[in-house]
Amino acid sequence: MQKLFNTEFEVSMRLLILVDSIGNLNEDELAYIDFFSIYSRTFNFGNDNLNGDCSFPVNEITIQRKLIKNAIKDLVLKSLIKVSFDNIKGYVYSVTNQGYSYVRKIDDSYSRQYQQNVRLIKSKLSPISILKLKEIATQRSDD
Repeated sequence: MQKLFNTEFEVSMRLLILVDSIGNLNEDELAYIDFFSIYSRTFNFGNDNLNGDCSFPVNEITIQRKLIKNAIKDLVLKSLIKVSFDNIKGYVYSVTNQGYSYVRKIDDSYSRQYQQNVRLIKSKLSPISILKLKEIATQRSDD
């Protein structure tokens, strides 16, 4: 059976859109914001969960970690994102010119909705902190 969601390609494209929308995020921040963006209704950021409903959303973030790690590596190797070091956050990722151009070519309803969710989360959580992200995930898991 072929997977519909969370293929390595899909995760890579989501992260590229995410890094284009919000730069200088570390791996943990990317994981949480990506997760909140695909489950925006579950975490009260939007009206729809892009990948459908999930009975155990906090468990799924653990599964996503490996996909995210692989996606980051792939995007860096393809020069679509770059890595730099921040004294507080550690390694952070931002889009390259090539990645920026690539994102501008992505035009489908899923990607547009994902990008809209990312922007909404950014506006609601700015400034973004890992403590704030973990708190949101924990509060939702307690519901």
